[in-house]
Amino acid sequence: MAAVLGRNMILSVGGSDVTGQTDGTLTLTGDTVDVTVKSDAGVTAYLQSREGWTFDASGILDDEADTGWVALYTAFNAQTVAACVFTTPAAATWTGNAYVTSLEITGPSDDTLSYSVSLQGTGALTKA
Repeated sequence: MAAVLGRNMILSVGGSDVTGQTDGTLTLTGDTVDVTVKSDAGVTAYLQSREGWTFDASGILDDEADTGWVALYTAFNAQTVAACVFTTPAAATWTGNAYVTSLEITGPSDDTLSYSVSLQGTGALTKA
């Protein structure tokens, strides 16, 4: 198995890369339902009932030149979904719609202006 550099995972929103990304985490989740019955002999049994996903990213902000960041802010401000694409260097592409649940800009006096964003997927996340 060949290792893949994490710096090559890119978030795009509305067709534009969110530039300045320094990290990103795609999390897939599954809810379960307890279906344990007495005949299970004291061992718990579950079924997966729903799937979901989130994506968190952070980076160095250039809000004047970054159309991806503007698309995130626009979706957040309008309370609409953002069309998201996550690309990895192995040519895997994940596509889905998400609500922007958090946008944060940090401006320390001795460092660069930075951002963080949290996305909550709505609907399926499709891998191509």
